[in-house]
Amino acid sequence: MIAAPAMIYAGRFFYQSAWNALRHGRTNMDVPIALTVTLSYGMSLHETIGHGAHAWFDASVTLLFFLLIGRTLDHMMRGRARSAISGLARLSARRHGRQP
Repeated sequence: MIAAPAMIYAGRFFYQSAWNALRHGRTNMDVPIALTVTLSYGMSLHETIGHGAHAWFDASVTLLFFLLIGRTLDHMMRGRARSAISGLARLSARRHGRQP
């Protein structure tokens, strides 16, 4: 049961995005992520309750961890790219303003 709060808290971004996409009749990358994480957690829960030999709670939480790291790095790099483009746009505007 330790994995449940981690799945809910860490997966909320993916679940919200997947739900919004499906609600509008579309799909995005978060739909298969949410489905995979939910299924792996559900199968692990089934195996644990049924005294099975396999459980993948750690894999589900680890997958979310790495996906959140990737999402954070993507967000940071997009911010840097936006600021670089803004700087270039400002330089371009200054040059065109000085020309006769």
